[in-house]
Amino acid sequence: MTGERRGRGRPALFDGPTQDRYLAAVADGMYLNAAADRIGIHRNVPTRLARTDAVFGARLNDAKAEGRKRRIDNLPHDESRYCNYKCRCPQCTTAATTARTARRAQDTPPEQEDHGGESGTIHDLIPGPGTTVGKSVSSLLLLRAS
Repeated sequence: MTGERRGRGRPALFDGPTQDRYLAAVADGMYLNAAADRIGIHRNVPTRLARTDAVFGARLNDAKAEGRKRRIDNLPHDESRYCNYKCRCPQCTTAATTARTARRAQDTPPEQEDHGGESGTIHDLIPGPGTTVGKSVSSLLLLRAS
């Protein structure tokens, strides 16, 4: 045999330089599946290696944290960033306030008649023609609540 081989079977495709390219892609903000597709490996290979190799697992966790930070940094400053990522810059705060005010303006009910400072709905407790009322107290309460 002329070349060095480690045991039987196919040679490893996810070697040192390939791992470095994968980790660089993840750290640049790519999702794990997209980075695996770009490198040309199956998406399970890095996760499987991270479980068995503690050094690679730590490097993968660092790359994932860096990639997440870069993706968040590339998001536009708007209400979504204010609510989901707790960004409190003036631009996000203004966008969230404006959107919240617009939603509240849409949700307000139309003006109701003034009932002498009392709020709520007034129901007539005297049954109308054709309405029967039971003899128990609970039936009176049900009539009153309806």
